[in-house]
Amino acid sequence: MDFITTQPDRDVFTWNQVRKVGRNLRKGLPYNEEILRRFLEHQAVLCDSLMEIATDTVRCLIYPFNENEGSIRPDSGDYVFAARVKTYGTLVEKLRRMPNYALDNIWDVAGFRFDCDLTLSEQTEIAELFKKDFLNAGASKVKISDMRENAHSGYRAMHLHLITPAGRAEFQIRTAMQAQWANLYEVAADIYGRDIRYLEFGAKPNGPALAEMKLLHEASDAVHQAEKVADRVFEPFSSRRRVGPLQSEVRQLRSRAYGILEDRLSELVRVRSSITQKGK
Repeated sequence: MDFITTQPDRDVFTWNQVRKVGRNLRKGLPYNEEILRRFLEHQAVLCDSLMEIATDTVRCLIYPFNENEGSIRPDSGDYVFAARVKTYGTLVEKLRRMPNYALDNIWDVAGFRFDCDLTLSEQTEIAELFKKDFLNAGASKVKISDMRENAHSGYRAMHLHLITPAGRAEFQIRTAMQAQWANLYEVAADIYGRDIRYLEFGAKPNGPALAEMKLLHEASDAVHQAEKVADRVFEPFSSRRRVGPLQSEVRQLRSRAYGILEDRLSELVRVRSSITQKGK
C-alpha cells in the first residue's frame, strides 16, 4: 500500500527518462537499457503491491470463493490471481501499435488479472468493490472499462485502469468462460499470428487465420449469450446454490459451452506443439 502512494526515487529513474526510452524503442534507436530494466522492475513491484490489495478484497468477501492455481470452471466457486510485466518484444510491439502513447502512459506494462467463477452481475459488483479498495489504498484514479457487450476482437472482460503515484497498471476481471476463451485466443494467436488480436488497430488476417478468427468470434458471441441467460437465473452472490430444474438446466448449458472451448483449446495446443516440433 505504501509503495503505490510513492513516486519513483529520482536515483532510480525519472518519468522523462522512461519516455525517452519509449520513443527510442518505438523508432528502433539505441536506448538506455539500465533505465528500461529499472522501470520494468518498478512496474513488477507495483503489480505485486496492487495484487496484495486485490487479494485482501477477495478474502474479506462473505461469499466463499476458493483459490485455485489452474483453469477456472463455471460453478466451481474457484478463483485465480496472476500477474506479469510485458516482455521486451511485446512492449516494442505495443509502442509501435500505439504511436501516440508514451511508455509510462501504457496501461498494461504492469498487468494482473482475477479469473473467477462469476456471473455477469457478480463481475460488475466485484469490479466496483476492487475500484473502491484501490482508491482507498491510495490510487489517484481508477476507471472501469467494460468490454462485455462491445468485445475487442472477440475478447470480453472488465478491466480496471489504475493511476497511482507509483505508475499505471491494468487489472483484468474475467469470468470462467471469458478466461477460457481468452486462453483459446492466445494459443490461436501463437499459431496464426498476433494480428488476430488487434482488429481494432487495423489488422487484416486472411486465409486460415481469417477462418479460425471467424469461428472464435462466433464462440465468443455464443458464450456471452449463455452467460446472459445464467445471469437472469442466478441472484448475485446468493441463490447460485439453489437446486431446481431451471438452475440445473442453466448449469448444464454453461458446462457444455465451457466444454466446447476446452476441447478446441486442447486441439489448438496440439497444433501449436506440432508446429513447434517441426520448427526444431
